[in-house]
This record gives sequence, structure tokens and C-alpha cells, in this order.
Amino acid sequence: AIIKGKPEELKKRLANIQNRKDLSIESKIYIGQIYMNEFNDDEMNINYHLKLYHEYPFIPDILYTLVQYLFIYILILIYFKVYENIFYQIFHTMS
Repeated sequence: AIIKGKPEELKKRLANIQNRKDLSIESKIYIGQIYMNEFNDDEMNINYHLKLYHEYPFIPDILYTLVQYLFIYILILIYFKVYENIFYQIFHTMS
């Protein structure tokens, strides 16, 4: 069960689980899905999936998830940069 309202506790538990030697690839992918769905931490998500990809480079689902997440992340960065420039131009012309 997800620990509602306690994201740091969930992060600690996931970190402890990741240290297990008998963790299956399915479990590792599931942990990645939890990171993506439960936390708003792009760097943590990207780093986790990069590590997973380096460990299992021939599993296409891992690469697909990583590319998909990086694409969304880049789109968000572009979106905010565009709007930052628009707001700058609006407020700069007003002053």
C-alpha cells in the first residue's frame, strides 16, 4: 500500500528495497513506475531509469520509458522557457 502523506518514508522504503540482491527486473520496473507516479522529482526519476537502463540495456521497455520521460521533461522545460520569454517581453514593454 502507498504511504499517503509520507513521501519521504516511501522514498526510504523504496531505497531499502532496491538494495536487495534478489530483486527481479519486474520489481525494479515497478519501483520505477512508483517513482514516476508518486513523486514530482524529475532528477530522481531520470537517474533511476538511467541506472536501470545501464543495468538492462537490451530491454526495450526500459529504454522506451526513459525516452518517454526525457521527452516530457524536455517539453516542460521548453514550455516554461517560452512563457518566461513572453512574460519578460510583456513586463519589459510595460515599464
